[in-house]
Amino acid sequence: MIAPKHCISAARLMVFLALGGGTAYAGYMFTTIDDPNAQFYPATFANAVNNSGQIVGSYSTAEFTSTGFLYNSGSFSDVTDTNFQFGSHTNSTFPNGINSSGVIVGSYNNFFGNRGFEYNAGTFTDITVAGSFGTYATGINDSGQIVGYSYNGTIDNGFLDASGVFSTISDPNAGSSFGQGTFPWDINNSGVIVGYYIDSNNIVHGFIDQNGVFTTLDDPQAGQTAGEGTYALGINNLGQVSGYYVVQGTGQDLGLDYHGFVYSNGAFTQVDDPDALATGGTEVYKINDSGQLVGNYTCTTCGDNYQGFLATLNNSGGSATPEPSTWALLLLGLVMVKFFDHVHGCRRRSGQARPGGD
Repeated sequence: MIAPKHCISAARLMVFLALGGGTAYAGYMFTTIDDPNAQFYPATFANAVNNSGQIVGSYSTAEFTSTGFLYNSGSFSDVTDTNFQFGSHTNSTFPNGINSSGVIVGSYNNFFGNRGFEYNAGTFTDITVAGSFGTYATGINDSGQIVGYSYNGTIDNGFLDASGVFSTISDPNAGSSFGQGTFPWDINNSGVIVGYYIDSNNIVHGFIDQNGVFTTLDDPQAGQTAGEGTYALGINNLGQVSGYYVVQGTGQDLGLDYHGFVYSNGAFTQVDDPDALATGGTEVYKINDSGQLVGNYTCTTCGDNYQGFLATLNNSGGSATPEPSTWALLLLGLVMVKFFDHVHGCRRRSGQARPGGD
């Protein structure tokens, strides 16, 4: 994409730096991730991206059955945990995380239930929390630390797996009734963990866990009734958090709308795939250090099935929209910019803009 680059006077730059927040993500270039082997729905879910641009996720092969994939340099290859076969019956593999070395974590299910896995250099290793009824590995950092959650028959508890040594991750605000609990989803190289918890009213809240200190992360646009809320699912080494929020609306999924977000420097930016349902059908999952996002959208042109996407920052603009809480600051900034430009003037030059989801 070619577009003019407008120069910014020193005064204008100072204004925007002073305002901070919401304009950090001017927009994204979206690329659909659609595994050619997807069947039945068909549906493709892009769940994680590393700093090399490798993407992992899953695609549908039959009703309630999925196969994992690795997307690398334009090519798809299957990621299928061979432990999930029981007789002639094959269930599903769900890759959820990938680090810079290409080590993949996720979960699979078989006749005996759900288990986590680590996939490294062609070898699968089970990840199982002792005494649980199901284990789900969701994220891995470059040191090999793995996060996820397990089900104890009533609630879900998070875990950190450091070289086979497990410790519990439990947000103090999480509910303790059926279906509630703590769900870690990603960990960066500093050991900061993000995820979500479900409270006693069945409302979903994002969290950031830094050395055992939990901070709740609620998108201001998220709904605050049962089944609504904020899902924090990715964190990069810059501390930027990605995810999506759910709010009552006109969407086809029980009347709920889904919108992606990026949280950076104290501000939320809404991220919606332009091909998603207009009523809200975008789920953002992980983010890498370049700010690339992966996730899923509900497709308006393919029977409302799920498609994966890769979103790359596009500095010339795009579909990311500052959330309403930042509009007042933006309007103030525009007035101040107009004043300073009138006083100081601004020369222009042209250039080339860089083009850019168990």
